[in-house]
Amino acid sequence: MRPRSLTVGLAVALQLAASSSGRPVARADGAIMIAGKLSPREHDVIVDTLESVAAAMTWKLTAPPFGRDAIDAALACLKNRAVWRCVAPGIRDSDQLVVVQVDGERTAGAATIVVTVHVVTAGSDGEFFASRYCEVGSEEALKRAVADLGKQLLQEAAERTGRTRLAIRSHPDKAWIVLDGKTVGATNTTRATYPGTHTIMLRQVGYKTAVREVVATDGQTLDVAFDMEPDPSWISGSGNHLIPARHPPRIVPYVALGAGGAAIVTGALLIAFDEDPHPRGLQRSLYDDTARNGVISLAIGAAITGAGVYLLLREKSPTPAITPLPGGAAASWTGRF
Repeated sequence: MRPRSLTVGLAVALQLAASSSGRPVARADGAIMIAGKLSPREHDVIVDTLESVAAAMTWKLTAPPFGRDAIDAALACLKNRAVWRCVAPGIRDSDQLVVVQVDGERTAGAATIVVTVHVVTAGSDGEFFASRYCEVGSEEALKRAVADLGKQLLQEAAERTGRTRLAIRSHPDKAWIVLDGKTVGATNTTRATYPGTHTIMLRQVGYKTAVREVVATDGQTLDVAFDMEPDPSWISGSGNHLIPARHPPRIVPYVALGAGGAAIVTGALLIAFDEDPHPRGLQRSLYDDTARNGVISLAIGAAITGAGVYLLLREKSPTPAITPLPGGAAASWTGRF
């Protein structure tokens, strides 16, 4: 056998092996099928909306003309356990099928429509579907429902295929990952996702929160590495502990203690020098009546001193200490006595 023939034969064998492996092999192209009594304008709104949703994921959806028999056959396939193998012959050259069912219904005396979107993907025997009620005759409501349902289901289908991935790493590792607003685990890890823009947030004790916006490409693994910056409000303690940085002692507690003590001394002196008329004997025309002011000064001094003691003890109160551990952290408290 010639080398060229061997190369061609090997390529064909690999392609056949890949197609029969049973793994999800969905690509970007797909077909849109619409079932239900709709006006031409409503039909165009659904198609345009789904095409825009797919384009944001760098996918391409088109709406070829399907006959009534093909639509009925596809709807029957949705009840089949092997959905994709059932619908695939009717949508050749496509790797996905998006079926939009629109049915009329009356709820609480008002006429509404139920929009149901199904997404069937190559290599997967299951389907993704969801429904939403809409007002009859409202083009904006129909567009919003199709956009929300289509986006949700296409993203779920993309994640299921595992073709598009984010490899999220950090230094140090074991940082919590918040992907598009949802906590999804800790670094270092690789996660399946959908093509398009994502927001990644990392949180780690003792380090500043890191946020980055990335764009995942269909069929590729995007490596996202974070070098996290230490948070100056935390410092390293003994035994690999992280504790909040202690700020320099504030002067307010000591000023309060000094002012309170001075007021107490003043009050005591005023009481000591207080003069009252003698019940018997000669009476003077003028007496130093300072007891009342002394009592007031004592009360104010005691209050200020108490506030100073509280502030001083508060500064010396136990502070939390956190020790990073594999898969989490241990929390404790330290203080001065």
